[in-house]
Amino acid sequence: MQTEDRLGPINVAQCRCNYSVAEQVLDPDIRALLFDAWHNGNNNVAKMEQLRPKPRVRRQLRTMAEAVQKHCS
Repeated sequence: MQTEDRLGPINVAQCRCNYSVAEQVLDPDIRALLFDAWHNGNNNVAKMEQLRPKPRVRRQLRTMAEAVQKHCS
């Protein structure tokens, strides 16, 4: 996550903040797929798209992105 972020590298404090926000905002199934992607580099987009209900996944990822922008920038 730290060296291969699509928006550019992030520092350790930002990485920890993103992780903390994800732990607080995401349900365990979504969080597990996201953390697997961050830690192991696995592309879990297809698996996330299969989770139900779909609006829950999108809503939580949007909420996480907003919280990261607000608290981790």
